[in-house]
Amino acid sequence: MAEFRCRTCGQAGTWVYDPERFTCPMCNSIDVQFVIPKDEVPADDSLHNAANYWQVAVMRAHPRLFKTITDEPRLREGWRDTMERLCARIERALLECETFQFVQIVPRFGILRAKWEGQVSEETQARIEEALALAEARSSCTCELCGAEGEKYHTDKIIKVRCEAHAEGRPLVQASANGRLHPVRVVVPSTPRVVTVRRYDRGADAFVGPPENIEAAPLGGPKPEED
Repeated sequence: MAEFRCRTCGQAGTWVYDPERFTCPMCNSIDVQFVIPKDEVPADDSLHNAANYWQVAVMRAHPRLFKTITDEPRLREGWRDTMERLCARIERALLECETFQFVQIVPRFGILRAKWEGQVSEETQARIEEALALAEARSSCTCELCGAEGEKYHTDKIIKVRCEAHAEGRPLVQASANGRLHPVRVVVPSTPRVVTVRRYDRGADAFVGPPENIEAAPLGGPKPEED
């Protein structure tokens, strides 16, 4: 028997595993998680190849960050390097007594978005927020297919990041034209928190220059805001 948990209807329970079904048994939503013992997976099932996916390899390389998440990052091969940089930065930021768990990692509007939870100091939270902002900035100018420098394109109501070789759809305004300005959530000792606009240097994988257009932002805890 497999276990399932659906984010749409909120139902959870057991279910007879069906390799042809990838939706919630209760409401048919695709926003569902399944867990099944490995020895119960049919011999010819593609799940046996899951260990070869790069997303799983990243999760195994950083177990401290992925203890509870059951879905691997829903990212294309081109963002693997961005994901590995993000994990490395977060692990360097964490103190031994602190906890951090990814909750969800998905592409959204051509940007890598990550939700997380944990118990960390204000200083560590600031370093985590910057690591997330750097990952968002890098993903927004990195081809999702090959990892080369790219720009955002709009196709079929979806925003994708593509290099010239993999370009498809209608190009959006090039971020490079504005020096790749990127909003950054910043945690400071005083409240309210602020959002700054930073300039991203892809070659250095760093924000450069002083913050611009500082404005107040409501307190929202460690999780990124929903789009």
